[in-house]
Amino acid sequence: MSSGSTGTPVVNAYTEGDLAQWAECMARCYAMAGLKQGEKVQITPSFGLFNGGFGFYHGARKAGLFIVPTGAGNTARQVKMLKDFGVNALGAVVSYALRIIEYLESNKMDPLSNLRVGIFGAESFSNSMREKVENGLGIETYDIYGMTETGGIGTTGMDCGDHSGIHVWEDHYITEVIDP
Repeated sequence: MSSGSTGTPVVNAYTEGDLAQWAECMARCYAMAGLKQGEKVQITPSFGLFNGGFGFYHGARKAGLFIVPTGAGNTARQVKMLKDFGVNALGAVVSYALRIIEYLESNKMDPLSNLRVGIFGAESFSNSMREKVENGLGIETYDIYGMTETGGIGTTGMDCGDHSGIHVWEDHYITEVIDP
């Protein structure tokens, strides 16, 4: 289900084929962010009707990543798990990354030494916010895009290390050109 940010949430049922496509697209997103099989990803979007958590999860399984499925909230616990598990990548909304930075600063904690990648969706963010998150957490950030109607987070695409726009997974949406 969508977040309902424009009014009534959109509900979309998924087939096994839809879930396989979602996993493939999200695995590509993880690979584009430089993650390798066996690395650790902490997934903070919830695993309820909102589809964010499930998208990160299905892609992480497909990519062979170690999954820390924390869900939303409880920043003290989130930071403890980031440290204890030596998490390499954080999947979240960008405003939550700002909350983690605030928590680390207010508790005079060192940066998270293993964390090197942040994949952020469901909220747009400016270059100045990207810079604040990257400097505050010592990571590289990636803007991910998707919507319920196309299969969920990451199914549409993500930016790469150049950070100059979203790369669309065209092969999942443009399969044949019909000549009239």
